[in-house]
Amino acid sequence: MTEKKTRTPRQKRVKQKKKFNWKSFFMIIICTVVLVGFAGAAAGGYLIYSMASEAPKVSIEAFESPESSLILDKNGNLIAEIGYQKRSNVTYEDLPNSLVDALVSIEDSRFFEHRRRNGSKPTPTQKIKPKLTTKGDSAITSQMKKLFKHTRTGSFKTRKRYEKACKTFTDFLNERFKLKSLRNLQDKHVVAYIEHRQALGIADKTIKTDLGAIRYMHDLVSNAKYELSSNAELKGVYNIQLDKTMAVKGDRAWKKDEYEGMKQLLNEQVKTAASNTPQITHDVAVLARTMGLRVSEAVCMRRSQAENALRTGVYGVQGEAKGGKHRQVALSKEARVMLNERLKNVARGERVFVRQDEKAHQVINRVEKHLERCRDAVTSVEGASSRLNYKGEEKPLTFHGLRYNYVQDRMNALQQEGYTRDAAAHIVTQEVGHNRIEVIKIYTNGK
Repeated sequence: MTEKKTRTPRQKRVKQKKKFNWKSFFMIIICTVVLVGFAGAAAGGYLIYSMASEAPKVSIEAFESPESSLILDKNGNLIAEIGYQKRSNVTYEDLPNSLVDALVSIEDSRFFEHRRRNGSKPTPTQKIKPKLTTKGDSAITSQMKKLFKHTRTGSFKTRKRYEKACKTFTDFLNERFKLKSLRNLQDKHVVAYIEHRQALGIADKTIKTDLGAIRYMHDLVSNAKYELSSNAELKGVYNIQLDKTMAVKGDRAWKKDEYEGMKQLLNEQVKTAASNTPQITHDVAVLARTMGLRVSEAVCMRRSQAENALRTGVYGVQGEAKGGKHRQVALSKEARVMLNERLKNVARGERVFVRQDEKAHQVINRVEKHLERCRDAVTSVEGASSRLNYKGEEKPLTFHGLRYNYVQDRMNALQQEGYTRDAAAHIVTQEVGHNRIEVIKIYTNGK
């Protein structure tokens, strides 16, 4: 029996990867570097040879100075000059003007008109103004400006007046106390500022206004560490003496015939006027006379505020209030009639007196100017004689004078109801947005 041969399976050939020859790689790099080096050296040698062959021949005579040499005796006196050329150094002032004009006309005809332009240099005698550098605000002044930038409390004019006063105050704090944060503001800083302003001869009335600005700013500071004292507390604790503001001599309030005459005049103008200025002036006068609103508070009224007042009988003065002091005042009958008529032409979300394409301060300025143009026609002799300041000068009719009428009427009404004068003054001062009883004495002519 023969043995059967079986075929063994053919093994697969495994291809081996060829290894990278690092030795040959480095040899190629070295050879390349050497060849480049030889080529560079050859090129450099040729360049040096060509430059040397073209260079002028050097002689000892070339090293002799053309300038003359000075020979002096032991006392420093000049004996002789030896040399090919005789030169001496001179200053700019010794140069003749003709030489200066010749050089300037050739090199730069505008040499004396500019400073370090076109590569030229100013002359030693040319007066060059030093470069002015503006000094940046201190840290505390920057904080103050940031507070005023992000607040809308009060009118635009009031904020600008307060910001200017606070700028002077913070500059003083930075110079005197090196104060870095408004959170650390204390009474001692305010007292020092008052004494500083009084030493400069600033009027006490102006200082009081500055104190109002400082307290306005301090109310905007979040997490303030200290509370600022009132003027009365500063007087009691630190003996700060601030004279009382002299009240107006006489009464700034309008007479009844002046008020009625102004309304009649404005109503006649409404019929023929092309703009709405006479109507707005009339309505603002009504709000100032019967509700004690400032002209800015009346002009900035929104439809939502008017609707709420018509619904509740109480008008709320909000962010447009001076100093941001929100308050409430009863809606008058005359104002109710006026608002019911005006809201017919005011869309929701809009202001009552300011259109969408207008700014509030523009309307305020327009109605104040219109009142100025009309007041002479209705001013009475009796009213003019009663509106005198402490200098004896006549005070004209203003919207502010209508607030005098409101205060006087409210004080009389409350006292007739049985309130004492101080109690009535406490109520009325809150209605007009002052919160100080002594202010009512000014509105009532000291009565």
